[in-house]
Amino acid sequence: MKMLICITCYNESPDLLLPSLESACAISAQADIAIVFDGWAQIHDDTKRLLNIDPANIGAWAPASFRHTPLTLYCKADNLGKIDSILRYFDYARERGYEHVFQLDSGTCFGPELFRQMCAAMGDGADACYANLALSETDGGELCGYQQYYYRCEHRRTIWYASRHIHHVLHGQFNVIRVAAFFACRFNRYQSRLDANVRMVEDRVLAALLEPLRICYLGDNCAQTDHCRSWQELRHQRRRWINGSVASDAFCITRGLRPLTWAFLASLHQLNMPFLFGALLCALSVSVVGGWAMVSLLPVALFIQWVAVGEPRGMTRYAVLSYGMGALFCLTQLVGLWVLPLLLANIWLRRYKVLVFSLHAWAALNFFDASWGTKCKAGARAPLKEFAMALALTGINWLLLPLTATLYLAMSTWEIFFYWRLRRETRG
Repeated sequence: MKMLICITCYNESPDLLLPSLESACAISAQADIAIVFDGWAQIHDDTKRLLNIDPANIGAWAPASFRHTPLTLYCKADNLGKIDSILRYFDYARERGYEHVFQLDSGTCFGPELFRQMCAAMGDGADACYANLALSETDGGELCGYQQYYYRCEHRRTIWYASRHIHHVLHGQFNVIRVAAFFACRFNRYQSRLDANVRMVEDRVLAALLEPLRICYLGDNCAQTDHCRSWQELRHQRRRWINGSVASDAFCITRGLRPLTWAFLASLHQLNMPFLFGALLCALSVSVVGGWAMVSLLPVALFIQWVAVGEPRGMTRYAVLSYGMGALFCLTQLVGLWVLPLLLANIWLRRYKVLVFSLHAWAALNFFDASWGTKCKAGARAPLKEFAMALALTGINWLLLPLTATLYLAMSTWEIFFYWRLRRETRG
């Protein structure tokens, strides 16, 4: 079995690249190793010194070595995206006669036993094989690491399960794909579209274009990948996942109802937590507004009953209406009393839902961002406007709260004036 191990690298530092490279070197006797760098300017300076990357070899496959292990390096002149990197090493594998491509992200490490199991699955006739990815452990002080754990759990519960039903292989993470099966799909039909949007979509769009293959899923075996070390990196990751899922759903429209349904449910589940958080905020807002409304509607109810004196049928109708509205607002107030302690308690939790809402809002508003890499260079900070935008989005319900209360008071005043004029006209 002739196999090529391909490691994709953007701007990862050596401490992230070394675990992946060492895992690949441990099985170098069974496969060749290649590394694709997406843009010369994006490569970390320490990584350039570690692998002795020569700028004269930009745009060409150049031989190299790491601890007496032969490597093949390819450095692109510009940052063209991960899909472009995938295409380049699959074309290289086909030209050199490789049967399988083992895809690996920088920061992901695995053991020889897992590699042997994946090779055995491919030897049984599978077209693709992939396994679980477990996040590396974090210390107790890294908030973004815990937030990524939550996302990973949601990802495993939804996207991976849906992927098994629609025969979806997530490229570039940790899998083995038969080269012949890769080029036998309908990829050529979408070649021009992918070239035009290569800087905006994510690599899972390519996975959605694959014809149904025979896929082997090793659910009981895990490789280890690195966790996000900064909020900027986590935001970039969420933007790629969300935008890639939306684009993948759009491509699934042409593949029938069942794949589209699975893809839509997976994407919908990614957004359920922000929607739930918005619903909790709305419930709390309504409970506060309900308190204002109960105070303002009390004189309205009294005026309605005063106008309806002497009309038993009308008295009953308006009384039921007013008391029903009061009961509804009381119920809303009770719901708010249950929600308020929950939100106040979550302030001290690591997985505070406002973080989920902010990250999804940032990803949705930055869909035009062309960079696919998530690793941030040392000292890099997110712009202040991004933080201000996320903060404004999370506080929009509270900004609308006084406006809503003012509207309730204005409506109540108008109703009082209306019924007062109505009473004067009826008595006159």
